[in-house]
Amino acid sequence: MTTPGGSGCGSAGGILVATGETQAQVQNRLLPIGATINGVLIVNDSTVVPLYTYLPGYGVANVRGGFTINEHANIFWAFENIFDQKYRNPSWGIDGTGRSFTAQFRFKF
Repeated sequence: MTTPGGSGCGSAGGILVATGETQAQVQNRLLPIGATINGVLIVNDSTVVPLYTYLPGYGVANVRGGFTINEHANIFWAFENIFDQKYRNPSWGIDGTGRSFTAQFRFKF
C-alpha cells in the first residue's frame, strides 16, 4: 500500500507505507543496476525481470461419490489430493490444500 501520489489517490509516486520508500528507492534496493537477478542483467530502470523463471507442473488425484438411501436421504463423500501433493499457482499466493476427506448427509423433508 502506498500513500497518495502528487495527483491524489491512485496516482503513482506515493510512498510505500511498510518501508517509507519511494518506488525508485525500492527498485534501486531490489534491482540494483549491474546486478543479475533471475538470470537477467539489470542495465537500467526499465529492465524487466521475471518473477517466476520456472513454473513446475503438478497433478492432484481426487475421488468423489455418493448414493441415495431413499427419496429423502443422500450421502456424499470426497477424498481430495489423495497423494498429498504440494502445489501452488503463482496467482494464489498460498499453497493448495493438502489431503482431505469430506462426508455429507442430506435429508429432505
